[in-house]
Amino acid sequence: MFAAKHKLNNLIGIVDRNRLSVTDVIEKDDGSGSLEGKFKACGWKVININGHSFGEILSAFRNLDRLRQPLMIVADTVKGKGVSFMENGTKWHHGIPTKEEFELARGELERQL
Repeated sequence: MFAAKHKLNNLIGIVDRNRLSVTDVIEKDDGSGSLEGKFKACGWKVININGHSFGEILSAFRNLDRLRQPLMIVADTVKGKGVSFMENGTKWHHGIPTKEEFELARGELERQL
């Protein structure tokens, strides 16, 4: 609310929304309204992007000189994207891969290049 009230149109926030907490999945609607709706209610411009798409990320930063209010980018992502045993795993908010897991993850990511 402060940012919108003071017309901080050069302020940009990014939310990495992977829908996981440390121990559980976060539902789309937690009963208190959408994340986007909350920012909009506070006077922010909100855009949603695929947080894994470089094109969408770069596009979100275009035309910033025309902004008349703070901007919140909600980037929908998948925790551990690209690593078979890590994708959507709450363990990886706080877990450390073993040497074997690290090598497996590294190999999987290198094959995607």
